[in-house]
Amino acid sequence: MTTTQETLVSLNDQNSSDWEISEAELNSSRAIKPFDLRNVITDIQIYEHIENPYITGSVIFADAERVIERFDIQGAETFKLSLKRTKYSDKPVTKNFIVTSIQRVMRGNETTQLVELNITEDIGFKSALYNVNKAYADQPDKIIATIARYYFHK
Repeated sequence: MTTTQETLVSLNDQNSSDWEISEAELNSSRAIKPFDLRNVITDIQIYEHIENPYITGSVIFADAERVIERFDIQGAETFKLSLKRTKYSDKPVTKNFIVTSIQRVMRGNETTQLVELNITEDIGFKSALYNVNKAYADQPDKIIATIARYYFHK
């Protein structure tokens, strides 16, 4: 193999060990400060759906510090996740999510439990709150840009 071919193969060689969590913060309006989940996350599952323009998923973490009790999770808490490649010095991919529910809590022992949170990307959560019931006249890409700028500041 030539050097170019080896580079292409190594760039396409992705598995779970090629990524690291550079930031994972759970935040609530009822909490004093965000809680860093980087070292206690056991699983992250991200789902894309062909009919939805946002991602959903779940996060499982070991809760030995009673995060669930202290945060009083009722829904609409925020979860910020940043992932980056370990092999390459790419800038991290950061996504903001809203915690929609606690899927399940599994008791490990007397002091630790595993908690699974369902998450939805913030733009999907916020877009469900807006009722864009207005007539627009322009090219489709300009209409979408106008709506995104006005409602989502993007």
